[in-house]
Amino acid sequence: MYRAAGVITFLAATVAGCGDSRRVHHPLPEAIAELEREATTVILPDTVPPPTMNAEKAARWIAMRRAILAARPGATIGTLDRDGPELLGSILRVKLAHDGEILILDSMNGRVVAFGSDGTTKTWFGRLGDGPMELRTARDLERYGDSLFVAQSGLLKIYGRTHRGYEWRGEMPLPVEINSICVLASGIFGITLGAPATAVRRLSVFGENDLAFGRGYTHGWEFAQRRLSTGLGTCVGTPARIIHGFEELPALRAYSPSGVIQWSATFKDYWQGYWIETPGRASLQSPMPPHEILMGLDVIGRGFVVATYLRVDQRGEFMTRAYLLDAETGEGGLVEETTRPDRQIMAAGRHQYVTYIRGLYPRFRIWHMDELR
Repeated sequence: MYRAAGVITFLAATVAGCGDSRRVHHPLPEAIAELEREATTVILPDTVPPPTMNAEKAARWIAMRRAILAARPGATIGTLDRDGPELLGSILRVKLAHDGEILILDSMNGRVVAFGSDGTTKTWFGRLGDGPMELRTARDLERYGDSLFVAQSGLLKIYGRTHRGYEWRGEMPLPVEINSICVLASGIFGITLGAPATAVRRLSVFGENDLAFGRGYTHGWEFAQRRLSTGLGTCVGTPARIIHGFEELPALRAYSPSGVIQWSATFKDYWQGYWIETPGRASLQSPMPPHEILMGLDVIGRGFVVATYLRVDQRGEFMTRAYLLDAETGEGGLVEETTRPDRQIMAAGRHQYVTYIRGLYPRFRIWHMDELR
């Protein structure tokens, strides 16, 4: 299964009990009201900066949005024509390193494939298994300098980049299940998988103190709390921020490396999907369209975050919406909304970004942006 391909297959217990009058719809109304009450900024579906943004930041926001829209399409990654690392299976995450290397986590094949900014294959490693160079139930990856971190169920694997490719350097057990990771100079931060009390953890990889902070969905049934607390994360270097985005709630939150919340943003025009709980039957049914889900969250340019959501309407048709936010304040607006199949931003950097191309098999397109003046 490709999680970001638009083939929206949700994990659920059972679908039994749909006609039960006792059904509970999550998120509960009080949970949405709490998100709105705590928000320091509301993101409108406008393609202009909000009036609360100061003039300098507004000018930078406009320039960044134009750079994204005017980006030149480059090479396409992914093929069905030949066997090898270019034949991608179940793609869970895509990351863009500072040197332009594009890293794709192919969870179906248990491997990491590195591509150049021109789309050529640079190196790859892995297969399904438990050995040092093998992966199983991998969920995310992040490169920081010459180190590559891969988070899988219960374990963080560490690799080093050399002129020959990647080599194994060690591993460590994870105290909780991690869905997404990002790296700052102050440590490696993980977005927890279904932990409502602490949405973010700093992982003590290099001797740092373990630190837990952030709140997920804390209302109602345990299964619903775990499902709706799951999210994605990205780290911003300047100012230092850990951005946590709920996959299925209209909210983003930014924290300092010490765990202090800096801002909380909600989205005004969001298609909320509702998970259905059937009390007494251990049943949690996944949302039917229409609904919306966070598919990509990354840093783009300098000091901006791009959040990409996928909408699914009643007919099963898709629309991609990308938002651009100032990392310091959370203020921002809409970059674009489109039904084009190649505009779902999965990874971003200073001068390029990578989008998924919806279709019969996993493919990606590289887009090149001009330098901002």
